[in-house]
Amino acid sequence: MRKYPDIQEHLKNLEEKGLLIRVTRAINKNTHLHPLVRWQFRGGIAESERKAFLFENCRQP
Repeated sequence: MRKYPDIQEHLKNLEEKGLLIRVTRAINKNTHLHPLVRWQFRGGIAESERKAFLFENCRQP
């Protein structure tokens, strides 16, 4: 298992490998965030195809 000195290094590594999806538009954290992440596990996406999400603009209702 890799260890990174901070979260920024980890995000940089994921991005360089094409494994990071940045979601920049405003989302409601209560209704949008969980379904998007869960979709990868319930949507039949193989583990090797899954990506990390970085939500940059989460809002509460």
